[in-house]
Amino acid sequence: MQVIRKLPCTGYCLSFDDGPNSTVTRPLLRILADFGISAIFFVTGASLKNKENRNTLFEAIEQGHIIGNHGLLHVRGVDCDFEAMTKKLRKEFHIESQFIRPPYGDLEKCGTEIAPQSVMILWSAKLQDWLPSRKEAISSVFTLKNQDIILLHDGVAPNCEYLDRSFCLELTSRIVAHYSSMKIPHIDLRNFFPSSYRVLHKFTDTRVRQK
Repeated sequence: MQVIRKLPCTGYCLSFDDGPNSTVTRPLLRILADFGISAIFFVTGASLKNKENRNTLFEAIEQGHIIGNHGLLHVRGVDCDFEAMTKKLRKEFHIESQFIRPPYGDLEKCGTEIAPQSVMILWSAKLQDWLPSRKEAISSVFTLKNQDIILLHDGVAPNCEYLDRSFCLELTSRIVAHYSSMKIPHIDLRNFFPSSYRVLHKFTDTRVRQK
């Protein structure tokens, strides 16, 4: 297993955890499309029980974003079951993804077996967008550096005190503007791991998605 905490080249990478969450992820997809960015979304099994969230994930796949495995469950101290989530993504969403991220970034506490071909994507920067203190998070944008992998949240993990994730929309635009001002490009992780992600089939018919 490889563990990646920062990029090996000039650039930055946006990553989003705990979704999909249709009320936030859909406008986020529009923002990313406007910037021409393919991000990576680490999704949970719990978030996919909702039909609109499932359809949102299909939209992300069709728009060329990477889908990573954030576990079937997102509960501290409970087996997140990467293997079951891998099977779910393959069977229901027709993607093969070896990109994983343990809940809370803590592999020791997630209690699960890791496939040897997995690529664990951690992060080098987080803006605490899950907290209500927006002023501090906005200030943190200016501390972001070359080669950073940035952690943001479009979804909500169980038992979170604050449920609003819409702030990640503003932060995403600010982050892209920050790096654009430095002429630092966004990097697609598939550039380094081309065999770690495959879309097996795409559904474009909404009626198929909703089954």
